[in-house]
Amino acid sequence: MPFGFKPNWCEGCGRKVGDGEINKIDCHHNCYAYETKEVRENPMWVLHNTSWLCFSCHDLSDSIRKYHAKPKLVEVLEKLREKALKKGVEEKRKEENKNVI
Repeated sequence: MPFGFKPNWCEGCGRKVGDGEINKIDCHHNCYAYETKEVRENPMWVLHNTSWLCFSCHDLSDSIRKYHAKPKLVEVLEKLREKALKKGVEEKRKEENKNVI
């Protein structure tokens, strides 16, 4: 690619690489919108419909994509994800407040 496009944080949970919580992030395709031939002809299209995710969020997103044809299940999984993210943020805030003098 002609530019640096890989962030150093997970777009799913917000954790950063290097903070000791996650080691790396990978590109996750939310849906496969193009044929291989089309992407070879237009390489930038590989970034369409993608998110940069840690391993845990990537696994969850794979599950959501597999069951995308079942909207009710996707809705439930997304609510669970939001609940987990909220809990994680609340726990992180509590930890940060402990360190404030």
